[in-house]
Amino acid sequence: MRLVLRIAVFTLPIITLIFSAKFHVASTGSQSSRAQRFLLQTATEADTVPPHLLLRPPPPPPPPHSDSARPCEPLSARAVRETAEANAHGVTFVTFANAAQLDFALNWHQHLSLLGLGRSALLGATDEATNRGLSAAGARCFPLKSSIGADEAKWGSPGFSHMGRTKALLVRTLLELNATLLFADVDVVFLRDPLPYLGRQLAAHAQLLFHTDGFGSSPEAIAAQPPGLETPSFGITPEMNTGLFLMAPAAAALAAAWCAALDADGAFSNWKNDQQALNQLLRRGLVAPPASDARKLMAAYGGSLQLGLLPNHLFPSGHLFFIQRALHRLGATPVAVHLTFQNCDQSGKRHRMREGGLWLVD
Repeated sequence: MRLVLRIAVFTLPIITLIFSAKFHVASTGSQSSRAQRFLLQTATEADTVPPHLLLRPPPPPPPPHSDSARPCEPLSARAVRETAEANAHGVTFVTFANAAQLDFALNWHQHLSLLGLGRSALLGATDEATNRGLSAAGARCFPLKSSIGADEAKWGSPGFSHMGRTKALLVRTLLELNATLLFADVDVVFLRDPLPYLGRQLAAHAQLLFHTDGFGSSPEAIAAQPPGLETPSFGITPEMNTGLFLMAPAAAALAAAWCAALDADGAFSNWKNDQQALNQLLRRGLVAPPASDARKLMAAYGGSLQLGLLPNHLFPSGHLFFIQRALHRLGATPVAVHLTFQNCDQSGKRHRMREGGLWLVD
């Protein structure tokens, strides 16, 4: 009996190790195949992942030569037309910044430039320091009147409310200039060219496309080939985020209503913000499409506009990308990352981007 026990004690760890190794190989193989399937599903665009994101970011670019600098010019129909004509889909990339966000704006523009989209971008400068910085970098910029001030506009501060009003007014102005605009806050990083994907949605008659604060994509959205919109029943519950969205000129009336809502007394009281105001307008009379409609476009703003939701595996929040790290585990590169759900305001976001190799302006 003792001999049997000794043999069992000696052999049990070996047997356990063998089975553990087999299970690990099987599990790893399963994870690998899932990742390969995911990559096949998401890598069908004409664009490719920029080489600098596959390994490590390149060194910061040298200071621009004097002949590459361009002064900021007033926003005009000509600027909208020329930036739209710089790509095949007629989309203008838009953002704005104050002095505290200048380095974010330069990082934003640098990523777009690496994708060959710098000439499709317009950047608003709300103060002279930002005007000079964007001009020196060769970005196509314009002076933007705002009461944000030069300091960091932290969430809930007076500067934050002015930032929301400035955004709504800028969007309204651009739509009145007949822009199809992709607005992206300066804490958005573009990792792949979004235009092949966005072009398909515009061809399907989308007039509004919104990134959301959701924490994942539906299995249907992940499996879609070619990549499409999020299923409305899955994605409509989280707020649509005003830090990354597309609007077509047909949304001009919506933008005007957004501005009016933000002018109202109490628009930013009790921690309310521009995002909540726009969500209330978008959800007014919202009608989901029938299950048979493969476009997944909802009738929003009283049924007057066609609204689609950008899936979170292609347009993730900071939580999904940096904290959950779901896309890292799959080895997949999203189209754009919005640094929401990050601590320590701008300093925390800088740290996250440096940590992830996405900060190109040190």
